[in-house]
Amino acid sequence: MRKLGQALVLLVLGISAAAAAGLVVLAVQYHRFSTEIHRSEAPLPATIRAALPPSKSTLDAPQVTLVRGTGGLASGGLVLFRTVPDKGTAAFLSVPPSAIVDGGRVSRQSIPRLVGALRTRLGIHVAHVAVINLANVSRLVDGIGGIEIHNPAAVELPVSPTRTWRFPAGTVQLNGPHTAVYLRQGLAGSEQRDLAERRVLRAIVGHALEPTSVGDLQATGTAVAHSAVTDLTDADVLGLVWDRLHSTHVVQCALPENAAAESGRGPGVVAGFLAPDASAQAAGCSGTAIAAAPYLPPKAVVVLVQRYGASAFVVVAAAAVAVALAMAALFVRMRVRARPPAAVGPPRRSVVARLAGAAGAGMRRSEQLTARAARAGTVLVERRRSALPRISPPRIRPPHRNSGALILPVEALGLRSRVRRFAYTHQDVLWVALAAAIVTTTVAVVLLAA
Repeated sequence: MRKLGQALVLLVLGISAAAAAGLVVLAVQYHRFSTEIHRSEAPLPATIRAALPPSKSTLDAPQVTLVRGTGGLASGGLVLFRTVPDKGTAAFLSVPPSAIVDGGRVSRQSIPRLVGALRTRLGIHVAHVAVINLANVSRLVDGIGGIEIHNPAAVELPVSPTRTWRFPAGTVQLNGPHTAVYLRQGLAGSEQRDLAERRVLRAIVGHALEPTSVGDLQATGTAVAHSAVTDLTDADVLGLVWDRLHSTHVVQCALPENAAAESGRGPGVVAGFLAPDASAQAAGCSGTAIAAAPYLPPKAVVVLVQRYGASAFVVVAAAAVAVALAMAALFVRMRVRARPPAAVGPPRRSVVARLAGAAGAGMRRSEQLTARAARAGTVLVERRRSALPRISPPRIRPPHRNSGALILPVEALGLRSRVRRFAYTHQDVLWVALAAAIVTTTVAVVLLAA
């Protein structure tokens, strides 16, 4: 039973030490991710930031994010991305550059004006903006681990005067260089190039919000910092990632080309995009059921990380270290108590016993000398030693444990004495209780902070 207890203590010690090390790594990676996202916030123009209304947490309310490309390869179109946390739905609305909103073409309107027009004319409340520099799209796509698009028709595009790349129809996996070449199809401002751009933007948003680890999240933050500007904070991105991975339906919508968004099919498409779930069927929209991520951290944990950032990982790591130290101390005490007592020599005799032994030895010596003298017919004369027998004093024995000493029962002790007695005789139990209290306190803080 003692060995089983020691094995359990070692198991808890190993788990706590591994958890502490893993949490420290997570804290470092999340700190880097947060730093990169803050870098991408700095260059956002003040006019765009002023046009955005105050928004709630991305975990609590539906959010619409406007994504637009800039640079020589940009056509002027945009993609709207919407999350509905309570319904597990993510929706994309593709807006072509030729669409007309509030009397003007989308490609000719600035982002602040589009944010206001979408809110007043279509009822789409844009909460966040992300502007992607398509000149650096190769680095962005490689940073997020590549993208997957649905190519409607096969196309062959030149890479150099003597070399071409062919993109087949269907689902195509693109890395950074392939994406940069894919965006060059058609002439500048043509519908073919615009459709390619919107497919790429939609794929970038979808894949960037599907990290498989905190390391992928850090890589995404680094890629966004070098290729895009946004008002999204690290807490906003973390909430959008959780919403996207928690989604079970994806809705794809597209406004018609060269038509006013406020009339014709436009209102129906917008209604399908703003539907709280995927039940709304509208022309220009299609819904797809997807499988949610097999493992997601509880929402309370995500809220805690949103609020405290890397400090949340540091605090939990410190608690894990405390548990590991408590288990190590408990294991040492269990080993010491289980060790057999060291072998000791014969008990040391008291002074009285040694004197009695010396007297007995003297008597035996005198008897031997007397016997020798009798055999030799001479008189015994011992120099400096008397031949007379010596009387040894009686041996005094130490009192027995039950010799009448006063022993009080436990019931007769006071409260303080009882506590001290229990603490002395049950030290292992106290260490286990201390470790359990630390773990319980950590869990309670996590739940209460949520």
